[in-house]
Amino acid sequence: MTDLFGTVTAGVRTAQIAPRATILYDACGADVENGSTGDGPSSTARRVIESIVPGWTVGLLLQLILAAAALVGAVVSTRTLAGKLSRGSRMA
Repeated sequence: MTDLFGTVTAGVRTAQIAPRATILYDACGADVENGSTGDGPSSTARRVIESIVPGWTVGLLLQLILAAAALVGAVVSTRTLAGKLSRGSRMA
């Protein structure tokens, strides 16, 4: 990544990847000259970013649900019962 936001994005997405339970190293399958350890292609920042779902979508969805619940709760709690009052009575 060439800019600050790209670097932060790659770092956050990399932190979202769960560590492997077991790490296997096969010395016979390692390609020392090219830097490969034999466990598949090396993960670049672009591959990491494309393989992980962004976390902001989950946060945005949660915030929208909480905001809707708070709005409905406020409307219900502040609704006046003017329809149930007898004619001529006032509500302070």
